[in-house]
Amino acid sequence: MAHRPKLPGAVAEVLLYNAIWFLLPLAALGVCIADPAAARGFVGTVSAWAHAHARTIALVALFGFGALLLLSGAGERRRGRAWEACAMSSTHARVAEYRGVSAAALGAVLDAVRAEAEADLADPPAGLEALREVLVLADRAAGRVVAITLFDGEEGLAAGAAVLARRSASQAGGVRVDTATFEVAVHVERA
Repeated sequence: MAHRPKLPGAVAEVLLYNAIWFLLPLAALGVCIADPAAARGFVGTVSAWAHAHARTIALVALFGFGALLLLSGAGERRRGRAWEACAMSSTHARVAEYRGVSAAALGAVLDAVRAEAEADLADPPAGLEALREVLVLADRAAGRVVAITLFDGEEGLAAGAAVLARRSASQAGGVRVDTATFEVAVHVERA
């Protein structure tokens, strides 16, 4: 009754709900009272059929329930509610900030960074075996770039940070002004 209907509407909703909910048990009670022999015969027939088909009933029910769980899980993932437990997998991030990147050269630098990141992920060089994901944020007007690299484990982060520290934005006139590392506590993405 979250939508706050008027009293007659609320009473009608409650009566309809109760009629639907209790219709089958009340019908069974009515049959038992009106013709007990017919009710015993019907229950016996249904019981014999269920006993004869017990294995099939169990398989259909269990496979149906399993399919329901799979579909509801897939639906949750599609709606972006799948939480990736990064803390469990020990994911860590390195965040490096560059300033003074030339606006004229930024497009070419980002293309080079994209190509290098794709190559690093496809066939990791020594030290980047634990590299998991690369994100590069750019503020073109301010000449500012933030590179976020995700690694599996602290050891992977340490090895990757050593490799990445040798790379710079100097070809675009930029200077690395800050580098920090973090544990990735929550990572949620739309599937």
